[in-house]
Amino acid sequence: MPIEQFTTAKETIDSIQWRIESAHRPFEGAQVRVALARVDSSSCFLTGTMVFLEHEPKSRETADYGHIRLSEFWIKGVDAALSFVGRLFDGRESVGGMPVRNLFQRSITHRECGRHSASGWPSWIYETSAESIDGQQRLNLEPIPTVAKGLPPFKSPSEAVTSWMGQTPRFGVVSGNVNNQDQFVIVIPDTRARFKSCRWSPGSLTLDVELNTAPKSVELQIIHGGAKSRSANHSIQPGALSFQVPEDANDLALYLVHAEGELLSCQTLTQLYRSFGESGAQEEFDQSNWQLELQKGENERREFKPFIAPTDVKELEIVKTAVAFANTDGGTIFVGVDNEGVPIGVAQARKCFKSEEPIDAQMARLKVLIRESTQPVPSIACKIASVSGQPIIVVEINKSETICSTHDNRAYVRRGATNRLADPRTELPSLSKTSNSDVWDNSLHSYAP
Repeated sequence: MPIEQFTTAKETIDSIQWRIESAHRPFEGAQVRVALARVDSSSCFLTGTMVFLEHEPKSRETADYGHIRLSEFWIKGVDAALSFVGRLFDGRESVGGMPVRNLFQRSITHRECGRHSASGWPSWIYETSAESIDGQQRLNLEPIPTVAKGLPPFKSPSEAVTSWMGQTPRFGVVSGNVNNQDQFVIVIPDTRARFKSCRWSPGSLTLDVELNTAPKSVELQIIHGGAKSRSANHSIQPGALSFQVPEDANDLALYLVHAEGELLSCQTLTQLYRSFGESGAQEEFDQSNWQLELQKGENERREFKPFIAPTDVKELEIVKTAVAFANTDGGTIFVGVDNEGVPIGVAQARKCFKSEEPIDAQMARLKVLIRESTQPVPSIACKIASVSGQPIIVVEINKSETICSTHDNRAYVRRGATNRLADPRTELPSLSKTSNSDVWDNSLHSYAP
């Protein structure tokens, strides 16, 4: 859906009302969150959200930090919620006894096809800009500690507001601005179709799909990233479904497409054998799949390493493998296993790290090692997993869009279960659209982790 723009509050409210009336399931009302700042003796709007929901959730009590006030409340009934929006947009509404002295006229709307964090459904999003009635400039909050007795402490107002609004807090970042500042965001769930859960295991995909529209009008389309069989289309029914997927797929993109061509819902799985959604057995599922991966042995996308002490020469092998994976098709380094992929146990980790938490220390060391020994740093994800009751570290490395090398300009590629220097004449040009003539076979004489 392309972005639409509205220039008056009435146009925005009319569009919201039309979306709600065309919804496939009724809403009981809307939950509202608002952050206001106190400036002298008046209040200033910072940011706010309204999410239409099928059932009333529990609302938190107001958090008053003195210089900022955070409110959350439920409005029962769609008509009452729309009336609140009308008063708010006209500058005639108060929140928690504090008047909102702003006008809201200009809006944009777009559709998110993934699960929205607030609604759990693909949703229509309306972002309406707040304009000061008296012409004051955008408020820049002083980045001071935000504390009050009995309330959670924050290093700055931006942390407090971001956390309250349900966004991902940027803890430790002291800023005078907040996310979505000077915007009131309205979320309307599109309840026609969504992915509830998914399990990707070697060769198969299990989905739980919720449909509130005719199944014959919806098609599942899957893109198999990196596989010889690029894509597949399937008819679907609500509930649990199973499909075959190519074993050479590196990632999956899932789409629910309406017969009229509209994208109803989407989900991506960017790492091998990942899952999402409602799964009480997720941990056991992950363990069995990691164990299955280890049983396959080393290959172009898997490498086995034991726990490695800092400055050990084997750390160089980790760096070379990370670079090779980034320059080829990505891959996974399993740390804490022997050459056959069998976990070696936490006792071996303690021999490398004299720490109460040697696994955590090893994982932290791996992150620093790759970050400080590669250029540019490849995209990685590190996690601790359990296989046969023993901890291992899984380091997943994504394919890089540009040539990756060690700090002394050695670019490696993965061939089978080994790493080797890329040929500067035949392989380097194909690794990246961005030419980098300095990245080739300079000798690596003085590696220091």
